[in-house]
Amino acid sequence: PDVGVYRSHLGVALSKAGNCKDAVPELREAIRLSAGYAETYLQLGICLSRQGRTEEAREAWNKAVAIDSQGFWAEAARHELLKLSREKRE
Repeated sequence: PDVGVYRSHLGVALSKAGNCKDAVPELREAIRLSAGYAETYLQLGICLSRQGRTEEAREAWNKAVAIDSQGFWAEAARHELLKLSREKRE
């Protein structure tokens, strides 16, 4: 079995539960094990953004777009990038 997928699911669940402190290490480990999942990068970006780590969040969202340029996760990552750029201008 692909352990990276399991770590990704755990990280995503922690992120969606609002527990970014524990989600970030799980998501990073998931990426180390299996770097090809756009949702993992999307959720990592969301947690990093919540922690005020906007440049790291931007990098994660850009990777999500690069992995899945036409898919749902890429669209969600583009939405987060757009929100980030709007916040920066305000």
